[in-house]
Amino acid sequence: MKRNRFLILILMFILLLIIQKWLELNKKNFKLKRPIIYTEQSIYFSNQLNNSLLPKCDTYPKNLIGNKTNIFKNVSDLIIPFSTNLNSNLTEDALKFFSNIDSGGQYEPKHCLANSRVGIIVPYRDREENLKIFLYHMHPLLQRQEIKYTIFVVEQINSDKFNKGKLMNSAFVEVINKTKDFDCVVFHDVDLLPTDDLNLYSCPEKRPKHLSILVGKTDWRKYYPILVGGVLIFRLENFIKINGYSNRFWGWGAEDDDMYNRLQNSGVGFDRPVNNTVYEMLDHKPWQKNTNRVKVLKEGLAKFREEGLNTINYKLKGIIKCPLFTHVLMDIGQENDTNKV
Repeated sequence: MKRNRFLILILMFILLLIIQKWLELNKKNFKLKRPIIYTEQSIYFSNQLNNSLLPKCDTYPKNLIGNKTNIFKNVSDLIIPFSTNLNSNLTEDALKFFSNIDSGGQYEPKHCLANSRVGIIVPYRDREENLKIFLYHMHPLLQRQEIKYTIFVVEQINSDKFNKGKLMNSAFVEVINKTKDFDCVVFHDVDLLPTDDLNLYSCPEKRPKHLSILVGKTDWRKYYPILVGGVLIFRLENFIKINGYSNRFWGWGAEDDDMYNRLQNSGVGFDRPVNNTVYEMLDHKPWQKNTNRVKVLKEGLAKFREEGLNTINYKLKGIIKCPLFTHVLMDIGQENDTNKV
């Protein structure tokens, strides 16, 4: 019995010696983990790391309110007063109301990871009253949808007739395609306001979405089935595939009909959501009509691959980060520059 105990003690002693020797041999491999200290240079990386740990935002966030959104059609009715010039600083009340908006009209939800990165292009000239109401209405609505977005107001600064298609093409090339910061682009008339935040501005999975189907009480599917104007959302690759908008429509009319032809002839097509697509139109002075629009429309049926994004010419005159939007100033030339293909 005593002999067995003695043998056990010897074995334990030998085992302790073996463990001690192993620890000495491997001592250099044992290091305490130091806490990560973020320097100024690593802040960007730390933000990326934190974002990756956030949950994904819901497709239909809980704070959506449906068609209960108030629609204001006059600047005098707005609860929050704007400064006279939208490029200048906001009033104190407006700063509080838009406190979540970053400079340049950018927003990203802080509590979840947005499913869509959306660039919103608003073609613009001489519609300041409409623009104020548009910004007042759209920012809260888009924030409730929990998407990451930036509003770009692209202004035609030369005095020739308004060319919406050319403005939208130039803005797409300059601020959407070059930056690579967006998954999709929304082309949005400044005088149209969605009445329902369930009308989602998130990126479509595949085909473009036409959102402004019902304006007021008029269902344009019945009276104008080829309409794709007003509010149209593209994934970037699809907008490139159809070669963008035509650059040849100076003045009001038919550039959206040409877009319908491009969508159909390219095979890209488009979808229209069934519900929640009611818009209100703001009052404004009509643009000068394009008396040549029917002829240009017919000529464009077979030429969409030859004219559009691949023939756009413009001069960027400035990009200004205003409090509620990024102001893009474009010189898009004269009518005679683009009427020939």
